[in-house]
Amino acid sequence: SAFPSLERRFGSLGSFYTSYTNIREGSYEVNPPFVPEIMTFMEQSIHSLLEDESRGPLSFLIIVPDWGGTNSTADKCLKSKFNTAS
Repeated sequence: SAFPSLERRFGSLGSFYTSYTNIREGSYEVNPPFVPEIMTFMEQSIHSLLEDESRGPLSFLIIVPDWGGTNSTADKCLKSKFNTAS
């Protein structure tokens, strides 16, 4: 979060880097900076959260650009076994 004190009022959990492991259940919107390394970290982190059967129900609305290619973050999200809509 660029403005944690403001964004917290709207339900932000803060920095995804430090708070994603605290996610137990719920629905989340994820709109990372469009930097390939950050988007890859986000995709891998969300995938590990969804794989963890000890967590409750989880859903994520992921906003990333589709720059084409077969190895892009958008492509990986679309091909995920957890994808239920696109």
